Amino acid sequence: MNTRQWNLAALLLWLLSCVSTPPQKRAYAYHETKHFTIYYYEDEFSLQEVRRIGEKKERFLAFINNELALDYDGVVSAYLYLTGDEYAYANTEEETYESRSYVMTDPGHEIVHIVTFEELGYSQSAFLKEGIAVSYELDFENYNAIENYVRYRRHIDSTDAAHGEWYDTQQTISRQLGEDDFDYSYFSYQRAGAFVKYLTITYGIDKVNTFYSSSIDNPRSLRRVDFKKIFGASIEEVEKQFITTCFPP
Repeated sequence: MNTRQWNLAALLLWLLSCVSTPPQKRAYAYHETKHFTIYYYEDEFSLQEVRRIGEKKERFLAFINNELALDYDGVVSAYLYLTGDEYAYANTEEETYESRSYVMTDPGHEIVHIVTFEELGYSQSAFLKEGIAVSYELDFENYNAIENYVRYRRHIDSTDAAHGEWYDTQQTISRQLGEDDFDYSYFSYQRAGAFVKYLTITYGIDKVNTFYSSSIDNPRSLRRVDFKKIFGASIEEVEKQFITTCFPP
């Protein structure tokens, strides 16, 4: 090898030394319960914490199966991660992704999604999907979704009445449920949970489940027809009954 070749080889070695080694993908630790495989990083969650999380998830799953008269018996892959945001997400592959701040006070919202997706199907109605989840996560924590909504609405009326009035006229239940115009606001989540709770109390969980199943791949017009067929009244009529129940004249 001549001097030129030595110099080129030395330069190549120096350049290679300047290139940092690609970071290795971190390996998850995992903990298994009957219905959950919980994946986590050991520097973010202790095994003791993960065991408590698994125990609570199993209790909620038993609760929701009983309340919804369903029999989900699959295994959920729950991925935990560290972030400052309280955030969680469930998909149709029996997976949840949950931040530390969320999972440590987990109300079970994402488990309701998994159970309904698997047992009833993936509803095209965001109002219905979120309403069922809110209603039963509150039940598990010994809150009543209707009472919770009434308290929140009265608070809104005392601090920002125009906000509540806008929902009464522009973002009605009939619009959000019948026209797929759910806006994912805190107000809409709480009202959807209360409305589903009202349907369950008034008409029974079997009819709620039947309507949920009918909303899978249904166009909006057919969803309205199915609502009246199942509940014996239009969405607008039942909305008026719900409002009267929440806020008697």
